[in-house]
Formats: sequence, C-alpha cells, structure tokens
Amino acid sequence: MSRRDRNRYDDLDDEALLRDDPDEGRGTLLEVILTIGAALLLAFLVQQFLVKPFKIPSGSMENTLKCGDRVLVDRLSYRFTDPHRKDVVVFNPPAGLGQDGKPDPSIVAGDDGMARRADDGTRKVVPADTNYIKRVIGLPGDKVQVKNHKAYINGKKLSEPYLHPLAKTDGIDDGLANWGPATVPKGTYLMLGDHRDNSADGRRFGFLPRDFIVGKAFMVYWPLQRFGGLPDKDPGGKAAAAADPNCLENAIPDGQT
Repeated sequence: MSRRDRNRYDDLDDEALLRDDPDEGRGTLLEVILTIGAALLLAFLVQQFLVKPFKIPSGSMENTLKCGDRVLVDRLSYRFTDPHRKDVVVFNPPAGLGQDGKPDPSIVAGDDGMARRADDGTRKVVPADTNYIKRVIGLPGDKVQVKNHKAYINGKKLSEPYLHPLAKTDGIDDGLANWGPATVPKGTYLMLGDHRDNSADGRRFGFLPRDFIVGKAFMVYWPLQRFGGLPDKDPGGKAAAAADPNCLENAIPDGQT
C-alpha cells in the first residue's frame, strides 16, 4: 500500500474516532442505573440478613441504651445459635386482641388491657407490627419471678449490674414490680427492660416466641460520644423520663419514622 493510501486510511480512522457513538450515552446511563440498583440490592440484603440499624426512642433500656441512641443489630447469629441470658435483642412483641377477640398486629399484647402474665404457651400469638428492644432474662424452662422489679431465676436472685437505679416508690406496686412466679414455656423467652420501673415488657405482653426475635444489639454507633459496645453494668447518667413525649416504647428501624 502506498504512503498516500495509508494516509488516506489513517485520515478515515481519525475521523471515525471523532464521531459520536449513538449508543454510548445509553450505555453509560445503563451502567449508572445498574450500579445504583446493585448497591441498593446489596444494602437491602445486608439489612435483611446481616446487620440492621435501629434508633432507640424509649427510656426502657436506660442506662444501657439512651433515648436517641442508634444501634447495630446482628441478624445472623441467631440463625445458628439460641439467644443467651442477658442478650439485648430487638424483636416483634406479641400482638394484642382486637374488639373481635382476634389477634390485631396493630396492638401490642398488654395494651389491649389483657396482660399475659402467666401464659402457658398455648395461646395463639402473632407478631405485632412494631419493634421493641429488651434484655433476655428468662430462658425456656426457667421458673422466673420478679420482686420489686428484680429478677429471680429458679429461686435465685439474678445478678443484674446493668439495672437502672430504682425509684423510691414507698412500697407502691405499679402492677409490674412484682410478677410471677411463672415457668417460661418451651420455645419462648421472658424479655425485661433495664429501666425496670419504666418498661412495658414481658410482664405485660407475656412470653416471646423464638421466631419473633429480629436480632441481637451489639453496639451503639451514634452519638459518637457513646460509640462502642453495650456496657455490662449501669454506666450512670441522667434518669429517663417516663412521661417524655419524645420517647416512645418501640425501636424504630433507622431511616424510618
């Protein structure tokens, strides 16, 4: 091929390189959409099966968890092992009964005026459409009793250094201070809050089926000054206000309202 022919073809190649590819823009847009879609899918799978963030809007777990804390919840471990005593877990509480006498997921058991104090495990229960966070106290087969908000397992007082200091009630029983004794049915757990005199827990809604547990809370990631694992004993701090309108009972998945 002559130099003239090569130059002619080189010019053509240069011109071809300068032309816009009509499909290039669509390809780039498709890549962006697929990348975003893959990222969203990955985030969904992580929250669904591995770790999910929750916001704490309640004072029922003070001073272990404070109102406004954001925690990470391990959703994987309980697929292979059972919960241990003193684990802090997020779960769906049992649903209460509606006016028709049937389970209503919009109502938490106990809020329907029918506290499940000595449930023998035979009552049909369904999960409520909300999330609570409490501590595992009673395991299947345990005989549990609560005296002045303090737990006794099989007749022995449980060591609970994480408990929020109890308020002076002059011996007044608010209906939850003394509970039981009751035996935890097979496949269920008794959940209690650390702020024992400010917690609507298993003393109200009854024993919790194993399948209602979402996962184990293992660390606080916000606010930064409280970043780290959950303390084993009460770290102290300002007492929670039971009447605080900004503190609800349920744990809210982070990013939701």
